[in-house]
Amino acid sequence: MKGYGLFALAVLSLYGVSAHPGQRAVGSRRVSFLRLLARRQMMEQWIANHARAVVDSVLYSVIGAAVLLGAFWIIEKILPFSLTKEIAEDQNVGLGIILGAFILGLSLIISAAIRG
Repeated sequence: MKGYGLFALAVLSLYGVSAHPGQRAVGSRRVSFLRLLARRQMMEQWIANHARAVVDSVLYSVIGAAVLLGAFWIIEKILPFSLTKEIAEDQNVGLGIILGAFILGLSLIISAAIRG
């Protein structure tokens, strides 16, 4: 089957289609056209039932990450010292633990707000 990649040939061999017309792939089973059509209809039905939930999850993830980054930026601007300098250069472990707790707490609040 000219023009097909290796992945396409592997998928086709699962359904009993060979690279050469008239030959069946070794070790594969023959699947009828009606069975393939039924699988396609089931997949379309699954997509129709779950597409909204997947889109909502991605959208809320992006919004949650934006809120978390915005809150971190505001905290960085409010504090009279540089968080980066204190944690990275001065090795302030206590500030790192407090900042980690802040991020976890804010993440839980955003998660609860999104769930409703």
